[in-house]
Amino acid sequence: NGDSAAGTLSEAGVEGKIIAWRDVLHEGPVDSSLSLEELSKERARFIAEQGWDDFAHVSGDFEERDRVIRHLDYFDEVVLWFEDDLYDQLQLIQLLDFFASGAGGRRRVSVIVVDGYIPPLSAERAWKAFGSPDPTSISRLLLENTLALQYLARALTRHLEEFPSTVNGLSRSEREALSVIDEGHDTPVRAFLEVAKKQESIFLGDIIFYSYLERLSGKQDALVTWKDRSA
Repeated sequence: NGDSAAGTLSEAGVEGKIIAWRDVLHEGPVDSSLSLEELSKERARFIAEQGWDDFAHVSGDFEERDRVIRHLDYFDEVVLWFEDDLYDQLQLIQLLDFFASGAGGRRRVSVIVVDGYIPPLSAERAWKAFGSPDPTSISRLLLENTLALQYLARALTRHLEEFPSTVNGLSRSEREALSVIDEGHDTPVRAFLEVAKKQESIFLGDIIFYSYLERLSGKQDALVTWKDRSA
């Protein structure tokens, strides 16, 4: 799912083409009605707007990734290897939805998920719910309590916790960031490490977390103020 895992597989001698699926789908807009290429352009634009990468670089990376996925008939087998956290599970349902449409050809597809497996039909429904403009689509999916979702249900529940609270307008990650800063973990790195300890499955990268801190400090009534990059 990421560069670290891809590098580990290469070092372990795994043969064949290894692709890291680098998109942080839990951040920014995701329209599941778009084609793979259309969504990739939208996602690249969003990532560049956040300052996380250059548009030309990330767009080119996504284009190359998508070309490979569109021409899987060149390969004997496709193996999807993901973990059970939110970051990985969203990428996995995107891919399983793509394969279920037949767009990637008819090669054998195997799925390796740490502690869980998501059947393709459930993945299609979950991807459409995640990419719906109405977040209650996810809530309705979770209310079905289907065992087929397994760890995806936990990941989607965690995703819903990132929507603004009806009580104070903050996401869970923002509330946890403020809490650990108040406890004395007053640098971005220390705050990030402490918030990571509070996660059932770690999914949040440091760059994304730091953008949350910037957001909390950028309002008129800032909840975080900075002094020499300390909170």
